[in-house]
Amino acid sequence: FLYSKHCIQDKLFKVLSMLLDNSKKISNIIKNLGLINFYLRRIDGKGYYSKTAEEIPMVAKLLAICDTYSAITMRRSYKAPRTHEDAIKIIKEVAGSQLDQELVDIFITIPKEKLEMCIPEQVKK
Repeated sequence: FLYSKHCIQDKLFKVLSMLLDNSKKISNIIKNLGLINFYLRRIDGKGYYSKTAEEIPMVAKLLAICDTYSAITMRRSYKAPRTHEDAIKIIKEVAGSQLDQELVDIFITIPKEKLEMCIPEQVKK
């Protein structure tokens, strides 16, 4: 990577914070940046519109990790939230197939407390 581990960790945290706080705004950003064609891509090329890992922009890879974390840890109308530990376990399991392994390795170094600060109160319980 062209960025340091700390820089990427900081970017992942910022993306996660924005994603959880402003999901509608993030959706518009994805559309406006042309990332919609990459949003549901898998690193192994098995996702929609098969793309190789090299064809997927880094920001789309970062969003995929953050979106996965938020989908697991946030309460939804159809499911209770799961724990941080559950989310990290699941993210590790899909690293290298659905998510970028190197970015996941960096993401999981973000302290639990920092990640949990991103989750809005209304979707924690």
